[in-house]
Amino acid sequence: MIFMSKKRLIDLLLIILVCGILRIPSFFYSYVNIDETDYSLAARTILGGGLPYRDFLIYQPPLIYYLYALGAAFSGWAHLWVIRIITIGFVAGTSISIYFLLQLLASPGRAHSRRASPGQAPLYAVFSTTFIPQDMLAANCEILMMFPTALAALFLLRAEHFENKALYFLSGVFMGLAVLTKYQGGIILAGALAYILILRPWLAKSFSNAAAASLFVLAGFFAPILLVLAYFYQKNALSYAYESFAYILLYAKGPAQSDFLYVALKFIVRSVLFCLASLPLWIGSLYVFRLKKSERPPFVSFLILWFVLSIAPIIMGGRIYFHYYIIILPVAAVLAGMWWERREEAISRRWKFSMFAWGMICIIGWEAYAISLPLRPPKQKETWVKTADFLKTIAKEGDTLFVWGLCYQLYFFSGMDLATRFTSADYLTGRSPMTAGLEYDPKMPNPPSSFRKLWNDFADKPGVVVFDTSDNIFPKAWDYFKEDVSKKLPDYIVDTSKSNYRRYARYPADNYPFLKSLIEKNYRPINEIDGFAIYKRN
Repeated sequence: MIFMSKKRLIDLLLIILVCGILRIPSFFYSYVNIDETDYSLAARTILGGGLPYRDFLIYQPPLIYYLYALGAAFSGWAHLWVIRIITIGFVAGTSISIYFLLQLLASPGRAHSRRASPGQAPLYAVFSTTFIPQDMLAANCEILMMFPTALAALFLLRAEHFENKALYFLSGVFMGLAVLTKYQGGIILAGALAYILILRPWLAKSFSNAAAASLFVLAGFFAPILLVLAYFYQKNALSYAYESFAYILLYAKGPAQSDFLYVALKFIVRSVLFCLASLPLWIGSLYVFRLKKSERPPFVSFLILWFVLSIAPIIMGGRIYFHYYIIILPVAAVLAGMWWERREEAISRRWKFSMFAWGMICIIGWEAYAISLPLRPPKQKETWVKTADFLKTIAKEGDTLFVWGLCYQLYFFSGMDLATRFTSADYLTGRSPMTAGLEYDPKMPNPPSSFRKLWNDFADKPGVVVFDTSDNIFPKAWDYFKEDVSKKLPDYIVDTSKSNYRRYARYPADNYPFLKSLIEKNYRPINEIDGFAIYKRN
């Protein structure tokens, strides 16, 4: 049993304080990652009585949108300071879960010692900030998913300790909540079932209760998911949700250029860059494999399995965005804390100082960089800024906007309402991750080598190559678009194709007969700013 002593309470308050301080730079940004502006548009629709999938087209699980709606209820949909506070709470909750995991995993005789985990518990809080701000400070699916994931692991361990079926069920509930935040949250369920049904019986030489425990985990897992599905069914929105969930299977295939060598090289390079910014964490987590068997309780096999399985969603689809690495950070922090607790006395002072110094360099360097970014003038690529400013000056209450392109920021900063269920035109063009950023025709006779493709990831080349992406269009996208505009025409349309923002020169509006006819019959051009053509309804 874990007792809430005065010292332990101080530990928890220190963890919360560390989380808050390290994420202060996120309050300096209007938005950190463009996904945040998309989630904010979803929050506005929800607060207006709309539903995910039916009233705005998106493919992520629904929990992220309702968290943003909760924040928007207090701060307004175009202000993210409440969601920043919610994110700090989720990061602190994840770190506190790690703290209690380390207490339960501590060496015999130190399980109730304050020394068993407080120094290592903030590792997640620290190293989930020490990298590119747009990936680490954003209130994105990955960072929010980690709290229910860490709680699932904590309750699974407590269920093991106390052989309590209710705790197995509760562990499953948090696994379900993780999946409702992001699909990749399912890795914790896969790890838990493999541990309960295969690894634990083999390690403990006992197969009793394995099936019952797994059934309770599964029951807990499906409980929140079935409740959400029942809610959408009751709101006559389940068919829309199904269409969106099916589309993720196409989305997950990843870019067409993702051959094995290219993905392998990309994973190695990006992993090295990411791990350098959190080196002490990775050294500690990998050193746990060197612990003697007598120093490793059976539950460590689950942690190792969780660690290995977390690599899969990072690589899946070949995109390997840096914020995907957040998925592996909590279990890495647990493993590093275990190793440190068991070998602290054997680690030399020079080694401790080196790791501490490296960590401080990463913290100070990345925090300073994060603070400086909002103070810099807009980059050359941020061509949408002037258009957003112009729209804001002409926008009246109730005005609606449709953007032909991928530029959530125009909605976010103009304050105009969504005219359709489409927050971007990607669903109408097929510009999915299968093709986004792909600057050569995959059907050409001599495509670039794997090494050239790797280089192109870091060298944002100007220009665009035109090729067909219609196979990736959301199946009913144009039907839904026609349905939306038949009810009420947008007051404004912005065509971003001439600007080539997000490579939309590949999709000029004139190539789409219905959109071209819609604009010609009902709109007049009122401005063009840096290639963003602005039309107003007649």
